Amino acid sequence: MITPLCPGARPFRLHLLHHQVFNGWQLSDGQALAIEDPDLGLTASAASVDDLLRGYGGGRIEWLHPHPTTHHQQEGRST
Repeated sequence: MITPLCPGARPFRLHLLHHQVFNGWQLSDGQALAIEDPDLGLTASAASVDDLLRGYGGGRIEWLHPHPTTHHQQEGRST
């Protein structure tokens, strides 16, 4: 897990529908960031966790701290 640099950020794991998992965190203003490739520094961000999930076509959030059993889920859309 990558440790967020911002105090008060809430870490999570983003589980995508095709079984890929990204580490990320939610900032105190609600913005969500996901690390797609830590070696290359590739990230994705959205105004909220729900927007991040929509951008990836669905998945779920596994909160790592302080509420490890809380999940956000969104079904993927077929196009």
